[in-house]
Amino acid sequence: MIDFTQFMRTDAGNAELFAKMYGESLRYDHHRKRWLHWAEHWWELDSDGLVNRLAKESARARLRAAALITEAEVRN
Repeated sequence: MIDFTQFMRTDAGNAELFAKMYGESLRYDHHRKRWLHWAEHWWELDSDGLVNRLAKESARARLRAAALITEAEVRN
């Protein structure tokens, strides 16, 4: 389970969380300027917006985790 409180509440923190959640299955190819995802045996171009969907899911996961925080000092 990911401890969402270890990531700063900034764009950089969101990027670090995204990398923690999906870093094993996603890569960015700087030569082609395209995202790749691991397709069981090889890297495949993201042709259907998978990376965008996963980015949205990481934001939703962070929101769900924030809703469960009960300590006021952590929540603020």
